[in-house]
Amino acid sequence: MQPPPSRNVSTCILIQPTFVMHSSPSRVQVYVPATDNARFNEIEEHYRRNGRYCGICGTWKINLNSHIINQHSGSMHAVIYNGEATRDKTKSLLRRRTDRRSKEIFPPELLALVRRMKNSRPPRVRHFGGRFEKGPLQGQEVTGLPQFFEKSSGRLKSCYKDLVQGTEVHPQTRSKERRACNIPPAGSFPNKSWIGGSGLSVVTTISTNVWTPDKYPDWTGPSGFLAGEDPTWIPCDLPQCAFCTRSVCDCIREKVRREVPRIREAPNMGEGVWATSDYEKGEFLGELVGELAPIDYHTDGWAADLSRNDLSPKGDDVAWCQVYTRYMGNWVRKVNHSCEPNCAFVSFNISGRWRLMLQASRQIKRNSWILADYGQDYWTDGRRCLCGSDQCISRL
Repeated sequence: MQPPPSRNVSTCILIQPTFVMHSSPSRVQVYVPATDNARFNEIEEHYRRNGRYCGICGTWKINLNSHIINQHSGSMHAVIYNGEATRDKTKSLLRRRTDRRSKEIFPPELLALVRRMKNSRPPRVRHFGGRFEKGPLQGQEVTGLPQFFEKSSGRLKSCYKDLVQGTEVHPQTRSKERRACNIPPAGSFPNKSWIGGSGLSVVTTISTNVWTPDKYPDWTGPSGFLAGEDPTWIPCDLPQCAFCTRSVCDCIREKVRREVPRIREAPNMGEGVWATSDYEKGEFLGELVGELAPIDYHTDGWAADLSRNDLSPKGDDVAWCQVYTRYMGNWVRKVNHSCEPNCAFVSFNISGRWRLMLQASRQIKRNSWILADYGQDYWTDGRRCLCGSDQCISRL
């Protein structure tokens, strides 16, 4: 979101400017700003040694993007590992290491049985046990091996796929397995650390919303609000995505344009978003992400309300939480207001979360401004619109 003059989107670096000092006979020091690449080399060296500053928890990290995903926000969509969905990539990596160590102690006889079970049918017998009807073990009663095979589909767990690369294995018709639709959706991912008080001072780039429950211990919402849960989380018995019927999907990446528009100076409005490609009406340009906060908690113009209708008693669209973008967010926070917009902020359930999406309300041509309507409530505090439109709210 872009109220009065712009703030810097990128994470700040706390380095003093570089100056060139010249001495004179009168001992008067004259400081001249460096004009070569020395400044840029200094910044690169600083990043290499110290990493980049995380404005969420106040630490310096060499790989800031991974730190934010693992520590603060979780992944944008669910990560599937051994038949389970999670937004915690660290948890997934730990499981992989554990499975890798355990594979080293399996006896050859057990591995041979796994290979034969993998090519026998029906698949559910591999996990639960029973009699195979087809394949190398046809007609044989076996005990299930849940350690190796998924409960939902009977597939061999991904961490053990290297065990079946033997002569008994027949090539598959497709190289990538489809995800099972009955995998339970991923749970909430709470932010693990944050700067308390007024310590936030820089803008940190994130790819998905950050939920910090400890920051708002008394958070209550409208009727149907699930206390103690991420307000964008969708229970497993409700539709997880408006675009598909799967319980776990990648629609948040597949249905959203991947081109990132340019951030550039806008006349009278600080910085704005400039389209670098054409967009058709109805297309999703991106997701507005930030810190999730209770309704009406932030009133400085940097918050947008996210609504949902799946938990409200009457099925109406109800404002559920705020997406606060002042100190963390992505390029969408720089979209300026216009009384003749070409985009709109709409709430959608996509890939297991409710999200505030930026959707084209009409065709947008390349090399034009991307603009949205902030709504009537934005102007109640005496703010003045600078869009210059004939229908400008500040002119009426």
